[in-house]
Amino acid sequence: RTLIAATTSMRAAGHPVRVWTYSPNKLEILLPLGVEVRTADDVMPRALFDRIVAGSEIRYFSDAFRYAVLYEHGGLWMDCDVVMLRPFPFRGDYFFNLQWRGGHQGHFICGNVIYAEAY
Repeated sequence: RTLIAATTSMRAAGHPVRVWTYSPNKLEILLPLGVEVRTADDVMPRALFDRIVAGSEIRYFSDAFRYAVLYEHGGLWMDCDVVMLRPFPFRGDYFFNLQWRGGHQGHFICGNVIYAEAY
């Protein structure tokens, strides 16, 4: 449900949406919503996914994957749990989302929303 809510909100805000997955047939439900479903193997081989996840946590793979997508394709990356209320008004060559940790820790970069031009 979160995936459908997030991608529907992105499309309603006027953004093109492409979802990367190692199981594209499981996400065919998104096609009628105007969402492009692509195989993640086009960016990073499944064997590399298996190797990274076997030795660490999936969050490390997701960071490497999103950076690889932006490097190759550029554009606006949004995690599939980001629900938009309006179009995202980014300007410039890149954008990194900041999250506040607290007074003594300050801000840190959060990878859930990133914009970059393709290399």
